[in-house]
Amino acid sequence: IERILIEDQMAPIGLDEKKPAFSWLLTAEEGEQNLMQSACRIVVHTGEDTVWDSGKMETGVSTGIGYEGEALQPCTKYEVKAEVWDNHGGKAEAESSFETGLMDSLYAAWEGAEWIGAPHATVCAENRGVFTIESEFRIEGGKGEAGIVFGANDFRLNDHTKNELGMEGENYIRYAVCLEDGDARLEIYRVGYAPEDTVEKPFAVTKLVNWKEKTQEILTPENADAFHKLTVEVDGNVAYAYVDGILVDAIEEHGFFGTKVSGRQLNPRGNNDVLPYPRLNEIGFYAGKGTTGYFKNLTVRNVRKPSAEIVRETPEGRLDGGKSIFADQIPVEN
Repeated sequence: IERILIEDQMAPIGLDEKKPAFSWLLTAEEGEQNLMQSACRIVVHTGEDTVWDSGKMETGVSTGIGYEGEALQPCTKYEVKAEVWDNHGGKAEAESSFETGLMDSLYAAWEGAEWIGAPHATVCAENRGVFTIESEFRIEGGKGEAGIVFGANDFRLNDHTKNELGMEGENYIRYAVCLEDGDARLEIYRVGYAPEDTVEKPFAVTKLVNWKEKTQEILTPENADAFHKLTVEVDGNVAYAYVDGILVDAIEEHGFFGTKVSGRQLNPRGNNDVLPYPRLNEIGFYAGKGTTGYFKNLTVRNVRKPSAEIVRETPEGRLDGGKSIFADQIPVEN
């Protein structure tokens, strides 16, 4: 027997397979021809305790023979002995070993050990440019405006020496749902990103209807006072907006290869070879003057499926169980 393999490995360590498979390579002596295995036996033991003795098995199989002994214990070294009989009446044997791992995927198996890395809720917000931010909100009385803010206090826009447009001062992106006299619309404000940005005038306005069908109204007089979900999906320099999971803001681009749907361009510098904006940066809620807005949460998720939550702020606390960043900053009621 030239070598014994356990799970296709030589003397593996940290093996978590409950029923490892054994294989070996049988070679003939020089001049010996037509050698074949006629029977085999596998013995697995740890110290003096035998956990599996297959007995002599009349078989020519020498690959993928599964373990059928006692349950293997975690973090234990096992010795393996293989005996082989051939069709010429000869016998050969060889030994190897393997060590089991924790045999358990739960953290408890690590006896209190933890992964080396950042805390669960830590996010490098100033570098994150692909994300989904959303909140469930309600506008009291079904009249007024409320929404979410992100991309605020970008360090590149707080200092005129750090951006090519020489911008400096207050900066943020705001998506707000506006309900007024039966009219429902989404207003997008971009402040401090370009010289033409203004707090008074929206960067873009779109009616709250299904963007694809152009007709289906999402907020109506009947549900205006209820909770709704506002979602903004940021992909580098562009963003898509959804209300109650329905796309309400995007851009239809017509090119040489046809028409495609793209996100709204938020970066005044464009897409090609420019500083990317916006980043997640600082985030928060918004309610217009005279509006009482109620928010159930503020969530940041990965865009790529399964879209794991990386930030979740609620009145009860954070995603990791800690105190909410909004604690003592805004009232928690209703």
